[in-house]
Amino acid sequence: MRKRDLIVIIAGMLFTGGCSKDTAPLPEQPETPVHGALLQSITWDNGAHAVMDYNKDSTLKQIIYRFRNSTSATIFTWEKKQIKEMYDDRSLYKNTYYYNGSVVSHYINSPKQIVPANSCKMEYGYGDNGRLSSLKYITTNEAGAKVQTVSTYIYNTAGELQEVKTVATNSVITHTIERYTDSVHFNPLVFIETGLFENYPIFNLPLLSSMKKYPQKIIRMVKIGNDDPYTDKIEENICEITNKQIHTITSTITSPGMPDYRVSITGVFKYE
Repeated sequence: MRKRDLIVIIAGMLFTGGCSKDTAPLPEQPETPVHGALLQSITWDNGAHAVMDYNKDSTLKQIIYRFRNSTSATIFTWEKKQIKEMYDDRSLYKNTYYYNGSVVSHYINSPKQIVPANSCKMEYGYGDNGRLSSLKYITTNEAGAKVQTVSTYIYNTAGELQEVKTVATNSVITHTIERYTDSVHFNPLVFIETGLFENYPIFNLPLLSSMKKYPQKIIRMVKIGNDDPYTDKIEENICEITNKQIHTITSTITSPGMPDYRVSITGVFKYE
């Protein structure tokens, strides 16, 4: 059982399956981000359950997932209070994060135990204002490195992410955030997948770490070749928020191309 089999169903994301330094100044961030009270568990109305386990310094140690007779865990390791590794205990792969000062420069997904011949890399770029401005998805094999996609980020006048445009060889995918929740504290690691999934341009560590609100409505547009763009899916997250803490999320996915398609699930969050 993978983390995204539980969480991304909730969030409506289950559809697929050397770094250059910026010359712009990078923002200083606290070593331990403030996420409010520590989240202890999430229970979903499909019977899935997640329990959070913390280190003594309140950094996340692991998330244990249970669904029916299956159990799995997402493991986190830290170095100087910065997330270093993240992986599923059943997976052969891990994500290793690298930093430029206090911000994530990139992460590499590679095998846990052997010297990787194949790997993928997410490389982050930042603007003068310290906001995430670009994301390159790069694969490496015996033939060398190849850029698979390039994502660019557009913000509104309030500094909130408005749109991400991801360009591949023959396609352009645009994620538009139409609405946000009210101001809220949340731990981004709870919502990030260890593997590659289609909403990675939004659900990644640097971007979620900078958000003061949670995305409430995300529209995904797809354009292939010279064809007209079409709305692939709409994801809506209705959150019950008290004292800037998420207590429930009801997530619904619809697809205009499939009028009868609708997936909805509710998660209940409990805190210390």
